[in-house]
Amino acid sequence: MQYRNLALSSILKIVSLLENNDNEIYLLANQGNQGQLLTYNVDGNAYKSIDLPQPGEVSDLIKLGKNHLLIAHENGIFTYYKSTYTIVPFVNGISPSSLKYDELNKVIYCCDGNYLRHYK
Repeated sequence: MQYRNLALSSILKIVSLLENNDNEIYLLANQGNQGQLLTYNVDGNAYKSIDLPQPGEVSDLIKLGKNHLLIAHENGIFTYYKSTYTIVPFVNGISPSSLKYDELNKVIYCCDGNYLRHYK
Protein backbone atom coordinates (compact mmCIF):
# COMPACT_ATOMS: atom_id res chain seq x y z
CA MET A 1 0.00 0.00 0.00
CA GLN A 2 1.36 3.38 -1.00
CA TYR A 3 0.83 6.35 1.30
CA ARG A 4 0.64 9.94 0.07
CA ASN A 5 -0.01 13.12 1.95
CA LEU A 6 -1.72 16.04 0.20
CA ALA A 7 -0.76 19.37 1.73
CA LEU A 8 -3.78 21.66 1.68
CA SER A 9 -4.16 25.02 3.34
CA SER A 10 -4.24 24.68 7.13
CA ILE A 11 -7.51 26.63 7.24
CA LEU A 12 -9.23 24.36 4.69
CA LYS A 13 -11.59 21.88 6.36
CA ILE A 14 -12.51 18.83 4.25
CA VAL A 15 -16.13 17.77 4.89
CA SER A 16 -16.71 15.11 2.23
CA LEU A 17 -14.88 13.09 -0.41
CA LEU A 18 -16.01 11.02 -3.36
CA GLU A 19 -14.14 8.84 -5.84
CA ASN A 20 -14.47 9.89 -9.47
CA ASN A 21 -12.25 7.18 -10.96
CA ASP A 22 -9.10 5.21 -10.09
CA ASN A 23 -6.96 8.34 -10.27
CA GLU A 24 -9.25 11.20 -9.22
CA ILE A 25 -11.10 12.08 -6.03
CA TYR A 26 -13.49 14.95 -5.39
CA LEU A 27 -12.99 16.80 -2.11
CA LEU A 28 -15.60 19.13 -0.66
CA ALA A 29 -14.17 21.64 1.79
CA ASN A 30 -14.78 24.90 3.62
CA GLN A 31 -12.34 27.74 4.02
CA GLY A 32 -13.88 30.18 6.43
CA ASN A 33 -17.45 30.61 5.23
CA GLN A 34 -16.63 29.72 1.60
CA GLY A 35 -17.23 26.22 0.24
CA GLN A 36 -14.91 24.73 -2.35
CA LEU A 37 -15.01 21.72 -4.66
CA LEU A 38 -11.56 20.31 -5.34
CA THR A 39 -10.44 17.58 -7.72
CA TYR A 40 -7.45 15.61 -6.49
CA ASN A 41 -5.24 13.72 -8.95
CA VAL A 42 -3.80 10.73 -7.07
CA ASP A 43 -0.87 9.94 -9.40
CA GLY A 44 0.20 13.58 -9.65
CA ASN A 45 -0.54 14.32 -5.97
CA ALA A 46 -2.04 17.64 -7.05
CA TYR A 47 -5.42 19.31 -6.85
CA LYS A 48 -7.41 22.05 -8.56
CA SER A 49 -10.25 24.09 -7.15
CA ILE A 50 -13.63 24.67 -8.79
CA ASP A 51 -15.34 27.85 -7.61
CA LEU A 52 -18.85 27.72 -6.19
CA PRO A 53 -21.20 30.43 -7.48
CA GLN A 54 -22.23 31.71 -4.01
CA PRO A 55 -20.47 32.28 -0.70
CA GLY A 56 -21.47 29.89 2.05
CA GLU A 57 -20.40 26.65 3.67
CA VAL A 58 -20.85 23.22 2.11
CA SER A 59 -21.64 19.99 3.96
CA ASP A 60 -22.06 17.01 1.62
CA LEU A 61 -21.38 15.67 -1.85
CA ILE A 62 -23.04 12.84 -3.80
CA LYS A 63 -22.79 11.35 -7.29
CA LEU A 64 -25.88 11.57 -9.44
CA GLY A 65 -25.21 9.28 -12.38
CA LYS A 66 -21.93 9.42 -14.27
CA ASN A 67 -21.84 13.09 -15.17
CA HIS A 68 -23.27 15.02 -12.23
CA LEU A 69 -22.52 15.73 -8.60
CA LEU A 70 -24.85 17.32 -6.06
CA ILE A 71 -23.41 19.67 -3.46
CA ALA A 72 -25.20 20.45 -0.18
CA HIS A 73 -24.65 24.17 0.42
CA GLU A 74 -26.01 26.40 3.19
CA ASN A 75 -28.09 28.22 0.55
CA GLY A 76 -29.44 25.15 -1.26
CA ILE A 77 -28.33 22.26 -3.43
CA PHE A 78 -26.06 22.80 -6.42
CA THR A 79 -25.40 20.56 -9.43
CA TYR A 80 -21.87 20.17 -10.76
CA TYR A 81 -21.70 19.17 -14.43
CA LYS A 82 -18.44 17.29 -14.98
CA SER A 83 -18.38 17.73 -18.76
CA THR A 84 -18.51 21.56 -18.64
CA TYR A 85 -17.01 22.15 -15.17
CA THR A 86 -20.00 24.30 -14.21
CA ILE A 87 -21.99 24.56 -11.00
CA VAL A 88 -25.62 25.69 -11.11
CA PRO A 89 -28.45 25.84 -8.54
CA PHE A 90 -30.67 22.75 -8.22
CA VAL A 91 -32.80 23.76 -5.19
CA ASN A 92 -32.73 27.17 -3.48
CA GLY A 93 -34.00 28.30 -0.08
CA ILE A 94 -32.97 25.30 2.03
CA SER A 95 -29.92 24.55 4.16
CA PRO A 96 -29.15 20.84 3.69
CA SER A 97 -26.75 19.03 5.98
CA SER A 98 -26.64 15.71 4.11
CA LEU A 99 -27.70 14.15 0.81
CA LYS A 100 -28.38 10.57 -0.30
CA TYR A 101 -29.35 9.21 -3.71
CA ASP A 102 -31.60 6.19 -4.21
CA GLU A 103 -30.42 5.09 -7.64
CA LEU A 104 -33.06 2.38 -8.03
CA ASN A 105 -36.00 4.77 -7.51
CA LYS A 106 -34.17 7.89 -8.82
CA VAL A 107 -34.92 9.86 -5.64
CA ILE A 108 -32.65 12.38 -3.92
CA TYR A 109 -33.06 12.60 -0.14
CA CYS A 110 -31.99 15.69 1.75
CA CYS A 111 -31.78 16.44 5.49
CA ASP A 112 -32.66 20.09 6.09
CA GLY A 113 -32.89 20.89 9.81
CA ASN A 114 -35.78 18.78 11.12
CA TYR A 115 -37.12 18.09 7.60
CA LEU A 116 -36.43 15.12 5.34
CA ARG A 117 -36.99 16.32 1.79
CA HIS A 118 -37.03 14.25 -1.39
CA TYR A 119 -36.73 15.17 -5.06
CA LYS A 120 -37.35 13.12 -8.20
